[in-house]
Amino acid sequence: MTRLANLSYADFEDLCRDIAQEETGLRFSAFGPGPDGGVDGRHSSGRNATIIQCKHYLKSPFSRLRKIIEDEMVKVKKLNPKRYLLYISQSLTPKKFDQLKKVLDNSLECACEIFGQEDIEASLKRFPNIEKSHIKLWLSSTAVLERILHSGIEVFSNMTKEEILDDLRVYVHNRSLDDALKILEKHRVLIISGPPGVGKTTLARIIAYHYLQRNWNFFAINSLEDGFAKIDRSTNTIFYFDDFLGRIALDRQALLRKESALFSFLNLVSRSKNTRFILTTRAHIFEEARSISDYIDDKKLQFSKYILNVEAYTRRVRSHILFNHLTVSNLSSDHYASLLQGDVLKKIIDHRNYNPRVIASISSACIEKVEPERYPHFILKALENPETIWAKPFAALPMRSQNLLICLYFFSETGVDVPQLTPAYWAMHSAVSDHFSQPRKIDDFEKALRSLESGFITISDQLVDFVNPSLRDYLKAYLVDIGFIRLLPNCATEIIWCHNLWNHVKTVFSSQPETCQMIASKFSSNYNRYIWDVGENKSTFDPTPFVSRKVLPFAEKIGLLLEWSNLSGNDDLVDYACKLLNIRPLNPWNHDEGLSMIKLHVWIEESVCSGYKKKKQLQEAVCDRLIEVVESGISIEELLHILEGISANFGESFRAKVKGCLDAAIEQEFDDIENCTSHLDTSGELEQHKESIGQLAEIAGRVPDDAYAYLDERILECEELEHMEPDFDYREYSNEMADRFGDAEVKNLFATLLNS
Repeated sequence: MTRLANLSYADFEDLCRDIAQEETGLRFSAFGPGPDGGVDGRHSSGRNATIIQCKHYLKSPFSRLRKIIEDEMVKVKKLNPKRYLLYISQSLTPKKFDQLKKVLDNSLECACEIFGQEDIEASLKRFPNIEKSHIKLWLSSTAVLERILHSGIEVFSNMTKEEILDDLRVYVHNRSLDDALKILEKHRVLIISGPPGVGKTTLARIIAYHYLQRNWNFFAINSLEDGFAKIDRSTNTIFYFDDFLGRIALDRQALLRKESALFSFLNLVSRSKNTRFILTTRAHIFEEARSISDYIDDKKLQFSKYILNVEAYTRRVRSHILFNHLTVSNLSSDHYASLLQGDVLKKIIDHRNYNPRVIASISSACIEKVEPERYPHFILKALENPETIWAKPFAALPMRSQNLLICLYFFSETGVDVPQLTPAYWAMHSAVSDHFSQPRKIDDFEKALRSLESGFITISDQLVDFVNPSLRDYLKAYLVDIGFIRLLPNCATEIIWCHNLWNHVKTVFSSQPETCQMIASKFSSNYNRYIWDVGENKSTFDPTPFVSRKVLPFAEKIGLLLEWSNLSGNDDLVDYACKLLNIRPLNPWNHDEGLSMIKLHVWIEESVCSGYKKKKQLQEAVCDRLIEVVESGISIEELLHILEGISANFGESFRAKVKGCLDAAIEQEFDDIENCTSHLDTSGELEQHKESIGQLAEIAGRVPDDAYAYLDERILECEELEHMEPDFDYREYSNEMADRFGDAEVKNLFATLLNS
């Protein structure tokens, strides 16, 4: 299939104008869909005008295309141009070409030229800069697709080549791409913030494609540990962290444990010429994080933030987003015709709740079958209440399928492997079925997977995830029945599943402390049956490591036990927390495990009663763990954070206990500067290390002159070797037509659906 099939009508017109400008050396003004008098592009006016017309009817038979062009000639003849250029996306045989040439010659007296699919492809070969500036062309090429599919991005997105092309067909180039790329190139860090469903992930993915097309390495990370482990200073690398502050709500405890590591990683990236970092987060979560974290509120992050709101989409962009989704749907021409009646399109495009995610949902295959005459009402109702997209389809599912979706909701925000999902599903499905006296069969899991695939979930390389994030939003609102929720702690197996369930309970029932206490008691009664992934497996399920197995960071496990103990009064959980703290060895270490131990020490100090006999035992165990982390080797950034944390939060006896290992770590930074910086090979990274050395010298009372001299020499060497930063050239979006995309243009655009 031709690459032109991935272009929308507007994309095709833009492409043809660019080709005409290169071929003729003339500049053509653009005209949006509407009563344009047969003009898609024009140079000059009156009798000296050169007019472009574009016909993108790949799915139509040639006879219909010829009839449409015959009808157009009536309008073109009135314009009486000096030259007429006709671009057609269909492949033209000599016979078809002659038929069209005859139509033009019989109608027009000017010079006429016809360019078919083969002519357009030939022009792209002559002018490769045109293809480079049209993302839907270069991204749909086989070479680029293969590069993307082997880059590592599929590990995050689980997308096939066909799914990438499907996404590409509905994408509408708009100002957000250009603005976001400029921020990323300037600051090397880009935080895409905005409300749910506005297109943050799509924008991030398109940006990633731009870098992949230029042979950059790509890593989608789910944790900062992944980022620190995968930084390769010898190659161009772009990192992507989706919903880095939480997908549904802010995880405050996780943020406080990870904030300094996040800032260290952001600093590392911002000073490295060959590294870029894209993060996405919902706007309200980002603002909440700013209110509790000085790191997130830092002005550097504010400069790197790009807020993507629906308001950024002009009326033209909104129209084309809806139009593109309809063109790739399986809806009938009767459905399209119903949208052209009255002012329905105006109401949809201008709706206060217009949202790309809702638009995708109302045109997808997973919606309940809607009769054509009811389709406009269905869309407007979905805009008024997006919950309607999932409420009826979910209610119609059998219990086995509902249970699988609920299990997936509590399991992971980024998908989970089938081998890990299976035992968790059966534990929950069995308990829920027994409670409601519903039968269950041995093949319930397999049947649920098959029936939900495509409509509700995606399955790629054994990884299961929701087909659309809005389904997760719906389940959050749906799962508020405390009678149902109280069943779940008794049937949980994986601690990460318990962690997500507990966060859901705290969010949904935040105003009901007695409910949270009751659920905490249920967790505390079942803690010894959960899989803690620390060498103590109390379940019959064997957690053999999977490549992408989801586990909970160690410090969060301890915090979970203590939180449940605090609410339930069950001291057994404290004993178990001490036991976990003393298990050796515990691998792999998290990058910021030391700081996590300090946060844990603070939580114990503030939340555990001073008269509690095991309080000191807990804090001693945390100190021992902290010492082990420091002695295993840590970065200078983490050392600084640990020193700061200990100074602010540790009592004299605990400071004395960890002083020896910290003094040794400080001494190594100054006396073995060559080895401590051997992994740094860019001037930006070395400058950051020099800054950190200065901070460490001030804290430790050391003279940094020798270290400065060594680092200055290394920085000079790197600056001489470093090349200029890559030049990113891309076709910027033009607002030329945005302000005049009126109701007539909207209707004319969608009328083409009936002709395709």
